[in-house]
Amino acid sequence: GRARTRGLRAHAYFLPGRRMLRSRSAATRRGVRISLLVPGLSDVPISRAATLQVYARIHEAGIALFEWSRTVFHAKAAVIDGQRALVGSFNLDPVSFANREVMVEVDDPEVAAEVERWIAKRINESARVLTVPTSQRRRRWLTDLIGRLSESFLFFVGRWIRHGDHVHWG
Repeated sequence: GRARTRGLRAHAYFLPGRRMLRSRSAATRRGVRISLLVPGLSDVPISRAATLQVYARIHEAGIALFEWSRTVFHAKAAVIDGQRALVGSFNLDPVSFANREVMVEVDDPEVAAEVERWIAKRINESARVLTVPTSQRRRRWLTDLIGRLSESFLFFVGRWIRHGDHVHWG
């Protein structure tokens, strides 16, 4: 079902498609408060470059965006309306949509509350992203080029994997 009041998400690799961002934007227009926690440091530079490209779209969708910069961040968790928790290995990026990833949904308010506290604690220890940082504005043309190429490449790889089982895992 759809979120009615709030959604908290923490994702290590966040590169949503347009459809997903449109649905989140529709949710915020309905009054749903959505907060998203992403890494400020990444062990996959191509993913970070691509994610930076969607920051403006995330803001336009009405999503509160936060960056965790203390360590490399690998969380994949979400809580919807304080009732349902999702935890697993599934990232919101084109490669995870094509790979064999796992996400467990738990419809239990106690579990959801625990996951919500965990995400909220990290959000409180993170920096809210309100604008593009000055250091990025100076290198904007290069950042945009690398980000667009990275985003296109990751979506291409995701489509390639989905349309022909090219990757075999053990």
